[in-house]
Amino acid sequence: MKLNLVLNDYSINLDKELNEEELKKNNFKKAGFFDRLFIKTNKDEIIWWAKNCSLKYLNDNFQNSIYPILDIKAGAEMMFGTSAYLRFKKNKLTKFTFQIIQNKMAAEISLKKLKEKLIEFVGNPTSSESPFITWETENQKFTKEYPQRMHGYIHLMNKNL
Repeated sequence: MKLNLVLNDYSINLDKELNEEELKKNNFKKAGFFDRLFIKTNKDEIIWWAKNCSLKYLNDNFQNSIYPILDIKAGAEMMFGTSAYLRFKKNKLTKFTFQIIQNKMAAEISLKKLKEKLIEFVGNPTSSESPFITWETENQKFTKEYPQRMHGYIHLMNKNL
């Protein structure tokens, strides 16, 4: 599955080697003790996260991206934030989660557009059990989770974990 996910100019590739310098350069922070409690992580995972980050997918086309809208001039109904979490085990990226936060409408619109692009470039999903839509390969799983309340999610993970 060639998703070409890029977060703050950091390419998201499962099994990518942990490079703290590159993560810091792209505005990621290592999760501390209290962050880890909030994220509900396993002891053997290292978590890096980014707040109000931009996500590009499939190609470098501006149409295939999600950027937070933080300007109050846009109006409360248009504003939303983003966050992303990278989970590393044994210094290899095993899971990526991206959130569209505090705006159900923005999450639904962005995830619908992503779904349409994925169907066009990758093919039909392997599973569509609401609120989840999933594409799977032999060793990877890509899931879009439509918002139940205020947040929408995108997950990419190794299947064998």
